[in-house]
Order: sequence, then C-alpha cells, then structure tokens
Amino acid sequence: MSTGEFEFVIQGTAEDWYRLDFRIYDEQAKPWFSSVWQRMVVALEAAHKQTETNMPEWAQWKPWDWCEKKRPGYEPRQTIVAWCGGQMAGFMNVWSGIPSQIDTGEMTLYIEHVAAAPWNQNTELWRRKYRQTGTAMLAYAIKMSQDQAMGGRVSLHASNDSALAFYRKVAENRTPELFYGEKSGVTGPTPHGNLDVSKTYLETTPAGAINFLEDYRNA
Repeated sequence: MSTGEFEFVIQGTAEDWYRLDFRIYDEQAKPWFSSVWQRMVVALEAAHKQTETNMPEWAQWKPWDWCEKKRPGYEPRQTIVAWCGGQMAGFMNVWSGIPSQIDTGEMTLYIEHVAAAPWNQNTELWRRKYRQTGTAMLAYAIKMSQDQAMGGRVSLHASNDSALAFYRKVAENRTPELFYGEKSGVTGPTPHGNLDVSKTYLETTPAGAINFLEDYRNA
C-alpha cells in the first residue's frame, strides 16, 4: 500500500529508526501469526505459570484465528499487516465506512483490533525490539481514513485499561485535540459489537487526526 509523502517509522533499541510498510494480510503473513506469534505466546504462558504471575491481557488475543476465519458478517473486515523489512511488526483489523458517533452523517474507519507483535512488547522473557509501533499504526489508520474520503476520522473501543492508557498518552498535550471526549455505552459495528458497550469509545477529531498524521510527513 502506497503511503505517498508519509513515512511511518518506528524506533529500534539503539535509537535508530526503521520504516514500516503496510500490506493487506497475505500468504507471507500467515506463518508469522500461526507459528511465530502463537508459539511465543505459548512460551510466555509457560513462563508465567512457573512464576505464578498473571499473563498480560494482549497475550489472550488470537490473531491467527481472526485473520484466517471468515465467519458470516465479517466479510467487510480488512486485515492490515505492518512490516519492518521482512519481519512482521504488528497488525490491524479495520472496517471502513462506519457511521460517526459524533458527527452525524460522517463516516469513520473503525479499528477493531490493533496490536504490536509480541517481540515488540516487554515481557517476562524478552525486551521489545521496536518502539512506537502502535503509534505508527494509528497514524496509518488515519491515512487510510483520509484516502477513503473520511477526513481522517478513526473510531475504536479501547480493549482494556492498558489500551485506554496508551491512547490517552498518545493524545496528551496535543493541539488540536486528537480525540473527542471519551464515551461509554456505544455498541461496536462488528457482529460482536454488543460486547463493546462496556468499553470506552474513542473517535478522532478531523483536525487533530490530520495534525497527528503530519508528524509522519517525510519522517
């Protein structure tokens, strides 16, 4: 997927920078989910069992199933994979053309799932390889929204408290504001959307989203 004049970059452990490329889920991505990601989660689960500590919430996700299974109602879902060279860095599941909960008559790009790959997370077994992966993927989602004539509007439900803390940190001290005020009681647009009612709903402001995207212009 062409990103034009924008460079979506992440930071390595030596303070160097690497470019992310984004592609629709394909055969190259399958083993990264079904073999690498899944086996790392299994190893992490075994480590937490030995230390009698709780697994991080993200480790409960099963993207190898979400990307492979085509259940009725999920046909519009699109999986976007972020690549750093030949290595997968993260992924997003997105839905286009979802009505805004703020601006009547406007549409948003809804992010159902977004996650950095396990090797970009700090865990009991390893230290993350790259930083700012989630931030770069959010910026790319804004670019997708802009390209699809949705004005940079992106909507989502924060999956848990740590995800909400991440979005709050990303939006901190930004002018114009990145997100409208947090909302609750909003049903998600997916077939399991009734499960999202208890989660915090966020939607980007058009001005804040475009300003955020500008951070990646010729980065």
